[in-house]
Amino acid sequence: KKNTAKKTDKQSVIEEIKKDSIKSGDFSFFFYLINKWIEEGLVEFKLELAEAYHEGYGVEVDLNKAINLYKEAYDNNDKRAGFRLAKFYLFGEGVEVDIPKAFKYIKEFDDEFSTPYSSGLLYTCAHASNYTLLSEEEAVKHLIKAADGGIGNCCLFLAVRYLNGKCVKKDKKKFYKYLLKAE
Repeated sequence: KKNTAKKTDKQSVIEEIKKDSIKSGDFSFFFYLINKWIEEGLVEFKLELAEAYHEGYGVEVDLNKAINLYKEAYDNNDKRAGFRLAKFYLFGEGVEVDIPKAFKYIKEFDDEFSTPYSSGLLYTCAHASNYTLLSEEEAVKHLIKAADGGIGNCCLFLAVRYLNGKCVKKDKKKFYKYLLKAE
């Protein structure tokens, strides 16, 4: 089920200001607007603030602050923040690796937005948990979606499955198709 919600005018404005700020290196207006809107109760902009601290946009990278802001955004029902948190917990960036927690966040995001990348992360979580979080058959469905969406490493993993016939029927044509797509 895809989320088809349109961006608000303010979301479009802040994206444009962020692009301009990245080009110029001056983030003062970006931070002014973000903080103003958060103070006005527009908590969805905590995600933008978290990304600034995560990526170092106009500030020093501060993973602890970024993670806390992502958690605040998530607690305000922003599933996109959960997607970011999932990657922290999956790859151990700034936190201990926690595959079940990563899976929970990414599953909630995928249920709402359903992207090839989120499907790839679901497969990765399932594989990392030895398929205790999701059956191998279900995980492979996500792998196929991710590979069909052009996620390179997923193309390679799927190619190997078609070569070996693991949870898919052996198929040399599909093996080569996904192997070439992985490049």
